[in-house]
Amino acid sequence: PYELSLQQQINLTRDFVQQNFISKGMIADINIHHKEGNPHAHIMLTMREIDQNGFGLKVREWNKKENILQWREKWAEIQNLYLTKAGKDVKVDHRSHKERGLKTAPQIRINGQQKKAYDKQKGQDKYIKQQESQSQGTHSKQQESQSQKTHSKQQEIEIEPQHAYIYDETLKEIEVLEKNERFQAFLRIARENGDKIIQNPEIAIDELSHHHAVFKENDIFRNAHLHSADEKQFHEVCAAIQKSPELVCIGEDEKGKRCYTTETMLKNEREMLGGIRELANKDKHNVHPSIINQTIKNYTMTDEQLKAFQHIIKNGDISVVVGHAGTGKSYLLGAVHEAYKAQGFNVKGVALSGIAAENLENESGISSRTIHSQLYQWERGKNELNAKSVLVIDEAGMVGTRQAHELIKYAHSKGAKVVMVGDHEQLQAIEAGGPFRAILNRVGYADLQNVMRQKQSWQKEATKALSKSANGVASALDKYREHD
Repeated sequence: PYELSLQQQINLTRDFVQQNFISKGMIADINIHHKEGNPHAHIMLTMREIDQNGFGLKVREWNKKENILQWREKWAEIQNLYLTKAGKDVKVDHRSHKERGLKTAPQIRINGQQKKAYDKQKGQDKYIKQQESQSQGTHSKQQESQSQKTHSKQQEIEIEPQHAYIYDETLKEIEVLEKNERFQAFLRIARENGDKIIQNPEIAIDELSHHHAVFKENDIFRNAHLHSADEKQFHEVCAAIQKSPELVCIGEDEKGKRCYTTETMLKNEREMLGGIRELANKDKHNVHPSIINQTIKNYTMTDEQLKAFQHIIKNGDISVVVGHAGTGKSYLLGAVHEAYKAQGFNVKGVALSGIAAENLENESGISSRTIHSQLYQWERGKNELNAKSVLVIDEAGMVGTRQAHELIKYAHSKGAKVVMVGDHEQLQAIEAGGPFRAILNRVGYADLQNVMRQKQSWQKEATKALSKSANGVASALDKYREHD
């Protein structure tokens, strides 16, 4: 993702390669091209086993086609993990347009020279910069009126003198491209998608809100650029999106740029918080005191863990636990799992990433899946919850509004209990549109502060610092250097 720094991109790629290739015995050669606007990595892999005697036979399992789909999903998961930790309100989705329910046709790839000419033909880059400059000034208080003015101006737009040279210098390029079948197919798809959006702008708004809970004016321009074949259609698509009643302007950021969300997103938030209130007022997943006492005897919990355990077991049909990494959340969930299981409840877990779901299952014994996988199962009537179910949502601070709404709505409809577990560091991502902070502020939470993995006080402080921003990471490294 270009939203990440070069070092974050390197760490992301290394983690992905380690988890999916090196852990299985492959050797990987990574080459990262840090190109502006198009950072990417090339990864070369060995396909033979290697031992003390050198390379051996080919491992046919490594070359199966189904691995591609698994690696594609894992690549999306780890990107989303890094993006969330970096506080970026953007998600990567490995699924096809059809699987995601998008109405636009997927675009084909064109080469750099073709894309450059395509951008110049519409003057899109200069238009966005012009809008960025204008957004620093005063905006109309009445958005609808401003939108109508913009629309009327866009319909009459002509090539401005300062843009004329763009067209002059690319006329020959365009003439050549007009004979290129692939480029013509690209334009045809762009025009067809643009026509769809002009007729039904919610198509574009669905795309925009799929990746961002909150998006900006430039996101609208970029979407219109992707789904238009020329400058005239670009402005028509922009105008259609901006006039849609589904689009909601929620104010401006610190730079004076308009920020938007959707009516559907606001509705989802209201429904989710309403479901939370109803769950908090229910108490249908009680555990007998004898089971609670026996579980406490079976586990050596700290005072913090014990309070959190009782908070979950005795706190209605939704409970929230927040804690730093290393404070024993997984150990606590193991005790929670044992108590509910002894009472006859079925505990299931979900997490945003496959790694987190696997760790949750291995460390607590709770059968777990990724959120995407679990929602997919429920859509098909499989692995369903019921009134005897307890759903544990791990890494809840990383879960976006749409997915949180779907999880809570489904659990509520089935009469299940919900346990949400998050990390202090994940609260940094909440301001980007996640619902976790709003939920814990409404229902309360148990707080785990004491780091269990480290024994020295300075090590515990370093671990807490690592849960914070880049400045926190620097502080943590300084503490380790001091005690080296």
